[in-house]
Amino acid sequence: MEERFSIRMSGLGGQGVVTAAHLIGMAASTDGKQTAVNPFFGAEKRLAPAESYVRISNMPIHERGEVLYPDIIMIFHAHVVSMGKSYTMPFYDGLRPGGIVLINAEGPHDILPDDMLGLKKLNAKIYYVPATKIALDMAGTDLSSNLAMVGGLMGIVELVSQNALRASIQERFGGAKFIASGTTAALDDVLKSKFSKISQLVEKNMEVIEAAMLQVKQYVYEDLSEEVSNSYIDNGGASSKAALIPSARVNRDLCIGCKKCLMTCPDPNVIVYHKAIKKAEVVEIRCKACGLCVAVCPKEAIKIDYHTN
Repeated sequence: MEERFSIRMSGLGGQGVVTAAHLIGMAASTDGKQTAVNPFFGAEKRLAPAESYVRISNMPIHERGEVLYPDIIMIFHAHVVSMGKSYTMPFYDGLRPGGIVLINAEGPHDILPDDMLGLKKLNAKIYYVPATKIALDMAGTDLSSNLAMVGGLMGIVELVSQNALRASIQERFGGAKFIASGTTAALDDVLKSKFSKISQLVEKNMEVIEAAMLQVKQYVYEDLSEEVSNSYIDNGGASSKAALIPSARVNRDLCIGCKKCLMTCPDPNVIVYHKAIKKAEVVEIRCKACGLCVAVCPKEAIKIDYHTN
């Protein structure tokens, strides 16, 4: 009987989304399963949106590239949901009915009900795990948050064995340098510098995984308030706010034409500069609302706004 799982991981640059996908893929291969792992980079910088995709099966895998219809979605940072810092909008787009969503959150109070209404429509199972807190408490560094997310997933569905995960961590950090990108390799080196020996890195991160397996909890839809439920719009499973498309928007009265937004935007052809009036403009249909232009604007001329198609 064929068993097949596809995972889409969404987070921000520097959170180890690529590393987490690679470790799960290596562990699946060690367990004798077929696997395909694909990272996706936009701007290779810290806090820019990042995604990785993992496919696991007991049969040959022919698909490559982006996972459009995941069985599992892992959200490594709250801004993926709350600020739309994702290459996939809304963040649960394509999730199969009855699928799983795992969020890095300390409790249900960190999960906004109006963001979850679309998932209720899909009968999705939502889980949360305090991945960053576990990483800091157990390993002393937030760079192990990705391992806590892997542990949270293992607490929901055992895609790979713990022995295989241990072997994957040992191979990734104890063998030759893994090069997915310059930033990923640099972060690997930073993580290794936190521990005196590779064996200590492996053991501490296995402790992180095991702690996360025990602390992952399921989100209860009954927590949704009546006020939010009444605002629901039947638009493919989106709430009243999520039914709109987020994008950056420039206030021309405040724009001074410094072009910092143009130089910072991770995607080409999203921000254009009008030489005649010396003002920037966002092509809203192309914008993914990552918020980087908002952060660098010296005059606060750019805001994340919502619009319809």
